[in-house]
Amino acid sequence: MSVNPPRGVVVVLAGRDEDADHYAELARHLTLNGYRVDVFSDVLREPDAIVRAVDDVLNDSAAEGPRFVIGSDAGATLAASLGTARSRRLDAVVLAGLATRGLQVATTGERVRLVPAARLLLPTLVFHGDADPVTDVADLASWAAALPRGSIRLIRGGGHDVVGGEARRSVFAALVLFLERHRAAAPVFSEAFG
Repeated sequence: MSVNPPRGVVVVLAGRDEDADHYAELARHLTLNGYRVDVFSDVLREPDAIVRAVDDVLNDSAAEGPRFVIGSDAGATLAASLGTARSRRLDAVVLAGLATRGLQVATTGERVRLVPAARLLLPTLVFHGDADPVTDVADLASWAAALPRGSIRLIRGGGHDVVGGEARRSVFAALVLFLERHRAAAPVFSEAFG
């Protein structure tokens, strides 16, 4: 039996006070769909070290396929920032439970705040709960409207933790479709009504 190479590389950046175990179900799901997955715990603990480690994963010459970064909460803020560096080997970004205000991540001696959406030129998928107590939907929509290549998926009744919340299976399914679309550089399927 031959083992196929991974379909791509996915880096998951956890939010405030979250550890890798919180993303075990997501990692399992993506692995079962053929992706190599690396999960980093709370990005606020050691942001400089995490940025270096993420770059090591993304630049691994032995890894095949496109590179994706998924971030939640503070991890989403850092993922958006990572997605603005044109020199970084990265193909698309997924942001979940993004905090549009009041969050700063210290990295490389600077304060990294949420970057203006217009600077994030990569394909970007944003998941947001419509009942998120941290970031109001209107604030998030205002920020995301400026994404040059972005789309938003609102999770009905979803809180701040949309990746681990009640609708996580739907989030996982939409996430895999997004990854596959950008892996193939074309839509995976088209819906038709007849």
